[in-house]
Amino acid sequence: MPTGGSPNGHHHGRARTAESFPYRLYDAVNDSRTRPSHAAMDGFVARHDDPIWQRWRTPAGYQCRCRLISLSEAQAQQFIDADAERLQDPERANARANAQPDKGWDYDPCAEPTEGLMRAIEGKRQKVDNRLMAAFETNADDALAAWPIRGLARRFPAKDLATLAVLLREYAYRLPGDLPHGVKFVREGGPNGDFYMATDGKGGFWFREIEYQGFNSRRDLFGGLAACAAQQAMTREEEYALESLWHEIWHNRQRGAIDALSLDLEHPLRRFVETLNQAVARLTYPSFIQRLGGTASHQQWVIDEGYGYQRTVSRLWSLISACGLSPADVAGELATVNVSADLMQARSILADLLARRSDIEKAKIQAALDLLSARESLFRAAVSDMKS
Repeated sequence: MPTGGSPNGHHHGRARTAESFPYRLYDAVNDSRTRPSHAAMDGFVARHDDPIWQRWRTPAGYQCRCRLISLSEAQAQQFIDADAERLQDPERANARANAQPDKGWDYDPCAEPTEGLMRAIEGKRQKVDNRLMAAFETNADDALAAWPIRGLARRFPAKDLATLAVLLREYAYRLPGDLPHGVKFVREGGPNGDFYMATDGKGGFWFREIEYQGFNSRRDLFGGLAACAAQQAMTREEEYALESLWHEIWHNRQRGAIDALSLDLEHPLRRFVETLNQAVARLTYPSFIQRLGGTASHQQWVIDEGYGYQRTVSRLWSLISACGLSPADVAGELATVNVSADLMQARSILADLLARRSDIEKAKIQAALDLLSARESLFRAAVSDMKS
């Protein structure tokens, strides 16, 4: 599936949402099934960039139903005042001070992709013979380099499509969950001319060189890979080229991607599938770059200004904002829908998810989702109806 449709459109990105709704509220369900530690956090408010959210992300445990709600400055102050009054009760204050997420749920897997592995190693350390552990630790750096592929671009440098195929096949071998069909081919050209990267969803990849506003898809893709190999800073265009490759990898993980590919590129469902995948890729690609050996430094620009499907992605950001949420608030849910849901039903599933997070009627949200690629006036009217 292609990356790089018409790059026009308005920019309603996460930065604008964070400016309008800079605070987050921890909201627990507060019924008989709510865990005491989660109930103790109910009503807690902090800025969206407060480090506490790296530990207290939702879900905060298995089948946790808590949520984070984005708030404006004025809204936040009301909740802060109410929370301060509740915490005058010493019992509640003590419960809040000692509240912890469920075991194993106190970190952000997107920001710390190796944390779960490191914890598993530490757990095994207590259970195995000291001689075996010493032998393992002798090769620990090599083991961690092989999983989850830290520094792959350095060990398999890609300078053209042939060497890129080698790198992608190594990636597929080491992380088969990301490329479940393997890598069948890496070719020049493709099924149509309205793209610079594409996949058939079954392990086939096409690449074409295009230029747009200083972005050169071929130069910036291989420039980004070289920067990862050398652990040097990338330009924002190089970083965006790697995000585009991650977009195509995501397509290979989707259920129903092949059915979606059979639809015309302008079909509303096809455009929605591409928009959802592009949104998820923009929110999650730093982990891909980390595996290659680099560091993402321009994610906010990519989220707000990335060229591919810009008009519909910007509309999706504005729809999420109309629900009182930011893209970061629902990044995990968007990724889950993108990889787990039947794409032919994904709009309905996403509408239901946003309805539960915002208390806006599902039918109104789905009406706006159905119009992501429609005329601007129709989409804006549907978003206004959501707010009424």
